[in-house]
Amino acid sequence: MKRLLPLILIICVAFPLVAWTNSSAFSQESTQEEKKHDDEHEELEKEMKRLKRATRRLKNSYRNEKAKPEDVLPNLRKCQKALLTAKVLFPSELKGDKNVKKRNDYQTIMIDCLMASLKAEKAALAGDMKASAKAFKEMLSNQKSGHDKYRE
Repeated sequence: MKRLLPLILIICVAFPLVAWTNSSAFSQESTQEEKKHDDEHEELEKEMKRLKRATRRLKNSYRNEKAKPEDVLPNLRKCQKALLTAKVLFPSELKGDKNVKKRNDYQTIMIDCLMASLKAEKAALAGDMKASAKAFKEMLSNQKSGHDKYRE
């Protein structure tokens, strides 16, 4: 019986301890992965909200027929900054190897929006507010296309 006591102690104490340690490490790893995913999602949401605010202000500015470049340029630049940041942050449903085509499509839409905003800025800098408004409408159209495909 004395010989079996160490074996029984190992089975009763050591095995559950090892199992608990391994499951704790796995749980901690998955928690860190979930936190990273949540942080990226929050950052993407933050940029999209920033883009929405700037877009709303631009709509109001372009409605005014007497709008000047200085009325739209700051918000166009805010849009561009948000678009550039959001371009590299993917919605969670686009992560993984099987979604490469969808991810490329998402980035293409973001690039189209960014290019349209740059066209709007270029036209505003040249003083052509009609061309700037037209390019901004193109950006809105691209944005709508992206929302139709990827918005939750």
